[in-house]
Amino acid sequence: MRARGLLPILLLNVIVSVAVAFGVIAIFNSNASDRENERLVTLEVVVTATPDPDVTPNVVIITTTPRPGDPQTVDIPDEALADAASNPSSDDDDDELDEDGVSVARAGSGTDEDGDLPPGCILHTLADGDSPYGVALEYGANPFSLMAVNNLTEESARFLRTGQTLIVPLDGCPIELFVAESEAPTATPQADDDDDEADDDATPQPTPTITPIPTVTLAPTAANSQIRIMEVIGVGDITRESVVIRNDGMTTDIGGWQLTDIDDNTFTFPADIRLWGGAGVTVNTRDGANTPIQFFWGRDSAIFESGDVLTLRDRDGAVRATFRVP
Repeated sequence: MRARGLLPILLLNVIVSVAVAFGVIAIFNSNASDRENERLVTLEVVVTATPDPDVTPNVVIITTTPRPGDPQTVDIPDEALADAASNPSSDDDDDELDEDGVSVARAGSGTDEDGDLPPGCILHTLADGDSPYGVALEYGANPFSLMAVNNLTEESARFLRTGQTLIVPLDGCPIELFVAESEAPTATPQADDDDDEADDDATPQPTPTITPIPTVTLAPTAANSQIRIMEVIGVGDITRESVVIRNDGMTTDIGGWQLTDIDDNTFTFPADIRLWGGAGVTVNTRDGANTPIQFFWGRDSAIFESGDVLTLRDRDGAVRATFRVP
């Protein structure tokens, strides 16, 4: 009896279990169907360099201000040439004006670049690292004559650029011709006919003659020398007068080297003195105790003056550096 009473309960449990199982399966299938409807779509995007015809192009105009003394070459646009053809200029001498209205000419020239130079004068085109002093030494010319014929000063020479042309005065080059051209007096206007009688009574003025000032020619330095006399400090003041020397090359033994001036005053470096690359030493005119970078000439008074020429020679007598006191 008890077994028959439990049979309905078991059947009910089976029915409930089957119903729950079917419900779980139905829910799982529904979720799986939703996931199958979600798809990952990949689109290929191709970026091309074709400009948008409706977009106005961005034009950037870059201008530069030249340094003083720079020769300038200006590329004239075709539109400007067309305007010039329709409105010709009244003066042909303005054809070589730059943007600022300044005549474009070769810096430091005593004659036209395409003209013939006098005998003994040659042209040199500046390359990277060139300087007026180095160019003069390269050709065995006087550096100060080279500065004079090219109308250069120490200030203007700092603005020379690669590609500019300098006149190199060799033996026989008429330096006074270039100096006379740069210092030619302004022409005096002719007097009217009514003033002829007054001119007859006037004392004729002599024509000025320009005489080149003689200079001391610096001795040529040894090839590839990297020892340089940089400056002279405190000229004429025994408490400050000194010569600064620097080594721009490799370490060099300067023991026994001699520093002399135009009056043959001589300072000899002590033995076994090494000047390291990139380092410098100072030679003081006054008396004192030497150090590795400070040396003392032992003089009682200053010995240098403006225009004096200093020469540094090695133990073999070869000139390693020269310097003119400004």
